[in-house]
Amino acid sequence: MRCMRPNYSLKRTAAYRRLCYHAVTRQRPLSSSVSLQLNSDNRPELPVSIGLRIAQTLFILFAYPSILLRQAIGLLKPLERSIFNVLAEHLDPDASLILRSQLREVNYVQRITARRTECNFYRALPFHFDQRRRLLFPFSDAELLLCTLRFQTNRGTRQVVKVHVVSGKFFELEFGGDMRQHLSEVVESVLSFKQYVGTPG
Repeated sequence: MRCMRPNYSLKRTAAYRRLCYHAVTRQRPLSSSVSLQLNSDNRPELPVSIGLRIAQTLFILFAYPSILLRQAIGLLKPLERSIFNVLAEHLDPDASLILRSQLREVNYVQRITARRTECNFYRALPFHFDQRRRLLFPFSDAELLLCTLRFQTNRGTRQVVKVHVVSGKFFELEFGGDMRQHLSEVVESVLSFKQYVGTPG
């Protein structure tokens, strides 16, 4: 497939991604250094590491086992799974291979809805979210809109979804509206599909 010009006109930023990360962990990144709090005399108080250690322990005891359980019983909603099946058929062969490989490594999905539903995909390990993937998209230094899919579900819902890649990793499905009541539906027909970035080779 001909390599098309990347689409940089995205409202998503690195700061937004970090906010998503914090929303998942409900804490500061565990790999960051722990700063000292200063009192009114600018004297350092006790490090704020105790709270982080408690958060780590709670994550290991409660959150991480539940992540593994969700993966075992089925991580994806029917709509998400059917969208990925469509993407595997419509993306160029290399992009399809990379996407399917990365999806096998995902074990946590964060679904956020304000006016639109966004589904963020992570690989969660104890203490952190692993950014490594066996295969990466070749455009690893940018945040790109990989493709856009317009579809109709088996219940007549028409919607558009944008597929975002960040630093070579598939990260997000961004729907054009609130899809919380439609995640049990499946894609019945493809109305349009456009891939913005091609994978060379």
